Amino acid sequence: MRSALLFAVILALSLARSFGAVCEESQEH
Repeated sequence: MRSALLFAVILALSLARSFGAVCEESQEH
């Protein structure tokens, strides 16, 4: 159970980072 929660947190962080990078890129162009 704890490992699944940890995996979900890591997945959310990676998604947030990639989403933020896309937002910054679209703002620059």
